[in-house]
Amino acid sequence: MPMIWLCRLGMVLLLLGCATVANELGVSLQLEGRMACRRGITRIIDWQSANGSWQQSVALSAHAAFALAAAGDGSPEALAARQRAQVYVGDGLAVSTTMLSRAANESVPLPVGYLAMVLRWFLREGSAAPLEMQKQWRSASATGAVPAAEAMVVIEVLLLQQQGMQEVAAPGAIVTAEVLRVERLLERLVAGRSAMTSVGERLAMEMAMGDAGAGSAARQRLEEIVDDVCGDNFAEMYWLSRVFYAQAATDGGHAWRAPLLTELLARQRGDGGWGCIEDNLAQRIGDSAWALQTLALLLADQSRGE
Repeated sequence: MPMIWLCRLGMVLLLLGCATVANELGVSLQLEGRMACRRGITRIIDWQSANGSWQQSVALSAHAAFALAAAGDGSPEALAARQRAQVYVGDGLAVSTTMLSRAANESVPLPVGYLAMVLRWFLREGSAAPLEMQKQWRSASATGAVPAAEAMVVIEVLLLQQQGMQEVAAPGAIVTAEVLRVERLLERLVAGRSAMTSVGERLAMEMAMGDAGAGSAARQRLEEIVDDVCGDNFAEMYWLSRVFYAQAATDGGHAWRAPLLTELLARQRGDGGWGCIEDNLAQRIGDSAWALQTLALLLADQSRGE
């Protein structure tokens, strides 16, 4: 399939924000979902350190802050938490990119997954990333050496970047070297999708390629996740929800919101967060951020009254 069609389909999967779908959730389940979302937001804010970070990590802080933004909570507490995170991430990037801009024998390269998680937040929020960071992203991603666990986030960033380039390009504009670079990297990542760490991520990529069978495979995978009492699969649930969402936008889809929302409600902990690893707070924050992003997607259309 030509890369231009892959990317157009990828936009449907990864950039779709508020397509009109059948109102699958009843009033009671919608209410439970909104309450769970509120508890999740509160828990993530409570985990934030005084300096605006989550676990002193720029990438994890960007991930958690994006979850708050995705949840669409306009409370003063959530807005303040995001503002603190912006300051922390900005300061952290200033230090990191200063280190990276030194002589090569003194530099400490940032991992491509780290850069992707931060850029994802910037791109989704419509903010401009620091120029030095953009240079480092191009350098880090140029090799195509992307860890399997980070492949879908990198792909999402590439698709978001490509959308941005298409929006500013004049009709019939000459394809730039940057566009070609993004397309070639996407091709390499797609070719290696079998190495992705979860079924959900692979199905998200296949859905982006236009594979009509990805939806039914995603439903089967969701059934397997429901049977897994405490699996470490909150990121996978997010990517599965993207598959379902895209399918619903194109062909009406199948009932998926209720079972997925029910599963998220069942897995929410008493403190409002998600995740099973008690002695790894960073993992719990990451899991909770993925779960909150999934929950926000499940409730998006109902909350907008479409």
